[in-house]
Amino acid sequence: MTFVRDRGGGHLGAGTTVTSPTWYFAEGSAASFDNYFTFVNPNAAAATATATYYRTDGTVAASDTVTVPAHGRATLFADANPGVAALDFSTEISASAPLVAERSMYWSDFGAGTNTVGAAAPSTTFYFPEGLQTSTGWHTYFLVSNPAASPVTAWLTLARDGASALGPYRLDLPAHGRGTLWAGSYVTDAGFAAEITAASPIVAERAMYWGGFAEGHVTVGAPTRAREWFFPEGRALAGEVTHFLIYNPNAAAVTVVVTLLGSGPAAVGRYTIAGGARQNVAVPATDFPTFAGRTFAATVKVETPGAVGSTGVVAEQAIYWNSYADGAAMMGIAR
Repeated sequence: MTFVRDRGGGHLGAGTTVTSPTWYFAEGSAASFDNYFTFVNPNAAAATATATYYRTDGTVAASDTVTVPAHGRATLFADANPGVAALDFSTEISASAPLVAERSMYWSDFGAGTNTVGAAAPSTTFYFPEGLQTSTGWHTYFLVSNPAASPVTAWLTLARDGASALGPYRLDLPAHGRGTLWAGSYVTDAGFAAEITAASPIVAERAMYWGGFAEGHVTVGAPTRAREWFFPEGRALAGEVTHFLIYNPNAAAVTVVVTLLGSGPAAVGRYTIAGGARQNVAVPATDFPTFAGRTFAATVKVETPGAVGSTGVVAEQAIYWNSYADGAAMMGIAR
């Protein structure tokens, strides 16, 4: 979705094949953002969805319940609840039937916004192939929530481009609590992938902002690796660059094949990614120059033989336009 005159803002998201009666969101802030939760109900009967908002210390701030009609959609504006006023919070959705839930956050009078589908289940690991922290105004944050009734410690590792990994960095989370890790506390002027792990299941999101916080994007992390990733959207029109960020969390190198699909012949690129490293494929800035001025879909597939657990990767897409003034990101669709 793009909005504001001259497509000055926008966000990007992959659809989901999963419906669930529970959804988790680690990020939420009524201090500077408008927070919306949207629900779709694919069932033949109406369902209710209750959003419980947790403070960073794990106490309940407030809750809201909305009815989602059969085969319908409903929207919940969290900021309308005075219990979350000016708070940073995490959210757990509990529904009477399996639904799909997303969260959109807007700021600057709807001049900028982000969107992500929730996590249908917590996990002990989340991967983030995209990350950038610079002295010129790019900032990366990791938001981590603990849905359990007992405290847990989360650990952040940053896999820097062309350098050794940093971390792990510790984040102690109370029961039902939430915490934030700012990459600028650990690194400056570096691109990186990230892993967040914990001994018991957590939920983790990544938020990136730039241009004096005039723009940003957010995504829930990928809980698993895969040998195939799919991206229906890709853009390389004037002022646009599409980045495919591919992270190899394995100990050994793998070779991946990136294929761009458009109205003309497909284009193929092969990249060998060292263990614990990531590949940044930028179309058309440094890769696939023949796709300049085009829109396309893409696939990322591991060519190296082996099981997912030893060769699987994680792939994400970031699209920037207006010469990097605006942008959006999403995890690929794994198979």
